[in-house]
Amino acid sequence: MSEGKLIIIEGGDGCGKTEQAKRLVGWLQSRGLQASYVHVGRHAPVSARIYDIVTDPGHELHPETKLWLYNAAERESSLVMQALLREGTWVVADRSWRSRVAYQGAGEGLDRDMVEASARPSSVVEADLCIILDVPVAVGRARVDGRGARDWFEQQSDDFHERIRDDYRRLARRDGLPSVAADRDIDAVTEDIRQLVLPLIP
Repeated sequence: MSEGKLIIIEGGDGCGKTEQAKRLVGWLQSRGLQASYVHVGRHAPVSARIYDIVTDPGHELHPETKLWLYNAAERESSLVMQALLREGTWVVADRSWRSRVAYQGAGEGLDRDMVEASARPSSVVEADLCIILDVPVAVGRARVDGRGARDWFEQQSDDFHERIRDDYRRLARRDGLPSVAADRDIDAVTEDIRQLVLPLIP
């Protein structure tokens, strides 16, 4: 049995990562592939508990504390993903070490090189494809507000989220990652993602 593929959907709050990741899993399954959705950081039970601590609006943690907690949570989830890939499962995940660079680096002001050097090794597998969903901050905020309760990051200022958006754009340029405009009709975004994934399918 051949190993599965790892596809990462990245982007700021309200860009539609989770919805698009789950849509992609369904599409891959419809094509006869074994596929699974993974929320990076929450897929393992201990990781979910860590994420709840970090994102709780009632906790004011130092950015470096958040970084190391996130790294630990994502390491545990990454091991789960590695096992799925070895079984031949295609894994579609939202978020990766690049979230740490954008959020704790650009967003919270930590040195981005330091953040990347510490966060990148937390992933034991490299993505076969990483797609950045780009959405204006105002659009992302409206979507988040429509969901009700907001976590610590979702409560931050527009300037905070603009820095994150800018850094995702920087990472896309630096790493040659495809970027999809996610402020359009949801089906159009889904189709663009499928076209990017098609070359990976045997």
